[in-house]
Amino acid sequence: MKLTPGDLCSFRRSNGHWSFFRVLAVDEVPQLGVIYSLEKFDVHTTEPVSSKDVDDVKELKTLPRKGHFPIVEARVLEASPDRIGHMPVAADDLQGYAIWRKAFDAGEGGVFTIPLEDI
Repeated sequence: MKLTPGDLCSFRRSNGHWSFFRVLAVDEVPQLGVIYSLEKFDVHTTEPVSSKDVDDVKELKTLPRKGHFPIVEARVLEASPDRIGHMPVAADDLQGYAIWRKAFDAGEGGVFTIPLEDI
């Protein structure tokens, strides 16, 4: 599954709870492959949320989010995310990404390679 900027996704954690993230940017880097820049929502639930749960997805869009973090595609895909909606990415949403990308291009910014739920 290829994710695109603005995708809202849910994934099941090892404890059975569900977490959510939004894709901010997607970069292809020769030595690492695809890097997803994500932001997590500051909420978990014991019940799954799907794209059919329109009111839940609408509410999710209003909840606080936790910054920006770049992570390798393999770690995102192994979490088996479910695309549940879309929330456009505005220029203001990319401030953390821009700082990271400048540092990354200078050889000073890293990328997460640990499981998504550990971030």
